[in-house]
Amino acid sequence: MPAEDVQLYYQVVIKGRDDLKIAPDPRLGFEMTLLRLLVFRPGELSGAQSAPGVATPTAPAKPGSAGRPVVKTSVAADAGWSERIEALGLDGFAKQLARHCEWKGREGDTVRLGLEPRMKHLLQDDRRAAIEQALGGQLNEKIRVQIELIAGSGPTPAKLDDQRNLERQQAAESAIESDPGIRALKEKFGATVRAGSVQPIDKANGAAK
Repeated sequence: MPAEDVQLYYQVVIKGRDDLKIAPDPRLGFEMTLLRLLVFRPGELSGAQSAPGVATPTAPAKPGSAGRPVVKTSVAADAGWSERIEALGLDGFAKQLARHCEWKGREGDTVRLGLEPRMKHLLQDDRRAAIEQALGGQLNEKIRVQIELIAGSGPTPAKLDDQRNLERQQAAESAIESDPGIRALKEKFGATVRAGSVQPIDKANGAAK
């Protein structure tokens, strides 16, 4: 098992332990951590591109070779990019830059990320260098990070979070509208729900307010 895989899996488990306190129940939090471990593995770029979320085996080192095998990841997607960012220990603008980047692939020692032009104000060399240093430390090897401005980039961790927040908001509003007590107030007293007043609360509480 490659050393960088062991290091990444360890960080995923530590992050999973921290997430237990916000999971709906401990079993779901534990299962989610196991799913993260199962889904994310560095992939090898062969002739065809791997589908998002489909792991491909890491190429074994040749007999007698002292070097680490070159790992190449499909340009299609890195299913664990969001998880990897959380494990990098970045903060501030460097983390924001990483979260607004899409994983475009890895070839040899070069990792390519895509950034939408509207977020180009985040792209500064010291922040790119911070991502490069953190990612190299995580993989236990020297790498280069290239960030390209790409219009219409795919799902970034920031976009995925926005989508999840929107879905939670819509679910909270739907729960309020379908609540028997709220419906009774509307029917008997003509009550209305003020626009923007419904907010999802912590998943551990399992309700909206």
